[in-house]
Formats: sequence, C-alpha cells, structure tokens
Amino acid sequence: MNSITYCLKFVCRRVLIISLLLILLFAGFGNTYAAEIIDRIVAIVNGDIITLSELEKASRTFYENMKARAMKTGRPLPPLRDLRKQVLNFLIDKKLTEQESQRLGITVTDQDIDNAINNLLKDKGISRMELIEGLKSEGKTLDDLRNEIKENIQRSRLINRAVKSKIVITDEEVEKFYEEHKDQFSQKEKWHLRVIFLPYPVNPTDKDKQEVMNLAKKLKSQLDSGASFAALARKYSQGPGAKEGGDVGYLSPDDLDPHLAKFVSALSPGGVSQPVETEDGIYLFKVEDIQQGGSKTFQNAKNYIRNLLYQREVNKRYF
Repeated sequence: MNSITYCLKFVCRRVLIISLLLILLFAGFGNTYAAEIIDRIVAIVNGDIITLSELEKASRTFYENMKARAMKTGRPLPPLRDLRKQVLNFLIDKKLTEQESQRLGITVTDQDIDNAINNLLKDKGISRMELIEGLKSEGKTLDDLRNEIKENIQRSRLINRAVKSKIVITDEEVEKFYEEHKDQFSQKEKWHLRVIFLPYPVNPTDKDKQEVMNLAKKLKSQLDSGASFAALARKYSQGPGAKEGGDVGYLSPDDLDPHLAKFVSALSPGGVSQPVETEDGIYLFKVEDIQQGGSKTFQNAKNYIRNLLYQREVNKRYF
C-alpha cells in the first residue's frame, strides 16, 4: 500500500474510481474520440474530482520522465495500462495530502521553497541559470520545480506529524552510523568545468580523426592566444553545456571517466587542457574554479545523520 494512503487511511472516507475502465478502453481509440471525453471524471476523492485531462497530462509527464530514465538504465518501460494506474494512484494520494494538510493547517511558504532551491543549488554546485537550463532540457520550468518542492514538503510534514512520535533515533545510533560510514562524510575535490567536445563521425577513418584533431589543436592555439573558451564552445562544441559556453558546473573525479579526470586533475583554475582523445571524439577542458575536498566532523554531520536514519525508518514502516 502506498505510504501516504496508509498514513491517511482514516481520512479517505470514500475514494470512488468511476472511470478507470473507460481509460483503459479508449487508449486504443483515435484522437477524435479521446477529445470528446477529455473532461470525464476518473475519480472522486472525498468530494474533489480528478478529470481525464488531469490524468492524461500527468501521464505524459510521468511517461517522459520514465522514458528518459529507461534510456540511461536500459530498463524497459512498463505497459501503458500499468503506468496509468500508477499515475491515477499518485493523483489520488496528492488529493488526500492536500485535503489533510488543509484540515491540519499545514502550510508551505514561498520562503520554504526558496530555501529548498538554494540548498539544491548548493548541493549540486550549480547556478540558478544552470538549474533553469537543466529543467528546460527536461521540458520543465522553475515554476514546475517550485510546485513539486511544495508538494514534497507538504507531504513530508504531513507524514512527520503522523509518525514522528512513534520513531525515536538515539544519540548512540547516530554516532554508530557516523563511525561506520566515515567515508561518506569525506567530500572530494570538485572542479567547475567548461568543455568543448568535437565528435568523430560515424565509423571514422584515420583521416576523419586527424581532421578533428587538427581542429582541436587550432582551437587550443586560439585559447592559448587569449580567445574566449565560452565563445569557442558555443561555436564548435557538440557536447554538454554547449549553449552555455561549455559550462557543465561542478564535477568530482567520480563524475568523469578516469581517462578524462587524469587530464583535468593536472589543471589549475583558469587552465586549459591539451586535446584529449577518446573513442567518440576529442575534448578540451577549462577549469574555472576548484572546490577543495575535506571531511565533515561528527558535530557537523549529526543532524544530517539523524534525519537520514529517521527517514529510513519512515520508509521501512510506511513505504
């Protein structure tokens, strides 16, 4: 059973699914038929309705997210019918959360959301503009993210109110976790990188590779003479962050292929690498800034650990 439904089962006096069969049946019909029933009600949750158009919009977003994840992991997508059921359950849970939060007076302020976004930027080591561009590549806006954060905070506060008194994390548990996982509190050095990537054509010949290398050497020469790395990246790069001047934000050695990390690690802030050959093409790197690594003390880590152990216990009991 879904966790939030479990926590709120005393609230859900009547969740009436009245049109799920219609959804499954019309999936194979044409667009004209679908348009005719676009505003049908698919569920009633304690008097609040969920429409077919809401379900379809959420399903498309959910499908695109899962499709992108499947491309990275190689895992197959679930059948559309199962996907629609998952999304409908999600929308029902969302309605329940909103209703119970309103009943209990649980609110999320703009400042709460701003703080969450600032923490996200800090954790990821990226700028607000980089965040916006990343969202854009996923078909989302900053407002979409703010809505998601608001829903997550609201849900978290609701669950905490329901279960907090039942879960106690002792100081001994926190200290034991820190001693057993000290490596997790060691932050590695991070580099703020710009990248120019010049890909080889499909099935490249030696001549093809040499032509790409010649271009890379030409760009390196221009950079050594004072040319703007960002301007050349926008013009020539076909890699990540090209439109942003090759800016890919802060990366740690673990984020890069070891072959590439070796070249980057030799650079100081402001330094530009020699052309780096790979199977797919040639890279040029520029290090804008370096964040030094270090270890968190127990005093600095204990609140994080306590929250982590608490969330794990919540997941174990209710998810």
